[in-house]
Amino acid sequence: MKLLKIGELAKKVGVTVKSLHHYDKIGLLQPTQGRESGHRLYSREDLERLQQILSLKSMRFSLEKIAKCLDEGAYDLQQTLTMHREKILARIQQLQSIDQTLRRLLSKLSHNKHLTNKELLSFMREVQNMEKLYTPESLKNLMIVMRNFRKV
Repeated sequence: MKLLKIGELAKKVGVTVKSLHHYDKIGLLQPTQGRESGHRLYSREDLERLQQILSLKSMRFSLEKIAKCLDEGAYDLQQTLTMHREKILARIQQLQSIDQTLRRLLSKLSHNKHLTNKELLSFMREVQNMEKLYTPESLKNLMIVMRNFRKV
């Protein structure tokens, strides 16, 4: 794999150049080459480390904890992907439950029946619980990382 400039890497992965600069500044992800030329150049190993960072970040680890995990060699790609899959499967189940509730509520409304407060509150609680698993941005970043990781 050819070395990637910071802008190319940011675009391919879906992160900001500002984030990559920050990761470099705090020592979390430092480019393999290029400091002398003024261009940050990232290798395959750097890309793998970024994938690890983004995976752990999407699981709401702090950057400090991510650095510790990676520096101690505690990162396990298979375990992380398994955890992601479990969270996604749980989210799918929650979405299916919400869909079922929505269909029931819509059916009731289509028959000119009113929704009870209990039904509305129950639906709102389902939506709130679903949002706790992953933020939409976290899921988007996870999918981008996984798609790009498969291409490499």
